[in-house]
Amino acid sequence: MLKPRAGLGLWIALFATAAFAGVGSVISSFGPWVNYRESTESLYRDASYVYGIMHDQISPRVQIYKYTPSGSFVGGGPWLHPAPVYGDADHSVLGSGYFAINFGRTAIEDIAVATGSVVSSWSPSSNIRGYAYAPGGKYKYAAERSVVARYTLAGSRVSSFYTDGAASVAVTDMLGGVEGEYVICAAGAMAHVYTEAGSHLRSFRLWSSSENFAAVCGPGYPAECGDTYWCLQVYEPGAYQLERVFQISLGNGVAVEPASVGKVKALFR
Repeated sequence: MLKPRAGLGLWIALFATAAFAGVGSVISSFGPWVNYRESTESLYRDASYVYGIMHDQISPRVQIYKYTPSGSFVGGGPWLHPAPVYGDADHSVLGSGYFAINFGRTAIEDIAVATGSVVSSWSPSSNIRGYAYAPGGKYKYAAERSVVARYTLAGSRVSSFYTDGAASVAVTDMLGGVEGEYVICAAGAMAHVYTEAGSHLRSFRLWSSSENFAAVCGPGYPAECGDTYWCLQVYEPGAYQLERVFQISLGNGVAVEPASVGKVKALFR
């Protein structure tokens, strides 16, 4: 009786592994994605690409770089206006075509992806460390060191809760296949998941002992992974500090078997 080739079996296994990875499992990574002259201020993920907000360490220039979800460089995008520091970026309440980013730790700016232009701005506090919003969500969140504050979409403060630290904040409306509004706060090599009101649900360890300083929840790659957690983590192979992008599972994978695989498997029954 004929048997499937090893390559086919491996492909099916890898497909299943990515789709069914548990919360906190690394699905993919790429990088380093900058050279020694640049540092990554933040990242953003939309339906098509992963964007890096890059700061040239020799000049005050800040530019948006575009990558495919698998890590292939697409090209340099528009320039952003200089800031003392850019921080955590996430989805914008303005919807598709925009992202929001922590500007100077004093404001959250909504920026047009195509042009880099600032469309609107608001200031939740004077010491912002992280920012997050899930498309279609009820609230947006800003972290002030170990405190995460919840705001209405109009910017009114609703409540706050303490965390173990929040260098970055991300929000997803799906965790382990269950709908809700889940806030993910990362500090050091740990990520902590909370309800929108601040009840701690679980924690998971990030890659090695690296520092996570920017994160966003967005479409998984491949799509069967559902919504996933995209983050920047630092590692230092030698004299330079470099960043690597990690895609981490939120347990939202679905069982979808491509029709072509089904046909091939049928040949070996």
